[in-house]
Amino acid sequence: MPIEQNYLAPSHETLETYFTFLIKYTQLNRPLRDVIRHCIAKKYALSTEKALVLVYLHAKVSDRSCSIHHIIANHWYGGLNPSYILKKLSEHGLIEKKCHEEDRRKIVVTLSALGRTVAYEIQCRMEYLLDQRPGLIQSLSHSIQSVEQLINFLP
Repeated sequence: MPIEQNYLAPSHETLETYFTFLIKYTQLNRPLRDVIRHCIAKKYALSTEKALVLVYLHAKVSDRSCSIHHIIANHWYGGLNPSYILKKLSEHGLIEKKCHEEDRRKIVVTLSALGRTVAYEIQCRMEYLLDQRPGLIQSLSHSIQSVEQLINFLP
């Protein structure tokens, strides 16, 4: 039995809500990225995306290794291809890539000594600047809960 065309077309309110959500996400993301941009010393010549991956590895992985698959699967940063970012971080000597000991097909990433130093500096600046905005972290935490509820509605 074919579906009638009326059932396929979303209501105006549905699209309006969807696009409003995307606009608000962009409006939130832009100033947060600006805060991050101010945390990156010019001498490092890192894009916001590269700095975020570096700090992510420092904060979440630390001295352990992390598979490239894990980083790509958690592609939470916008813009550049994660493989390209990792390649550039490796070329700058900030990360080291090597084959997994048990499964040679897997590539693991660790921070180099320089990468740990740079990531720590950027992380400290990020924490300082974010802490200077009263209520921001609490609001973000509340928003995370709301977004998790939205995710549960999706297939």
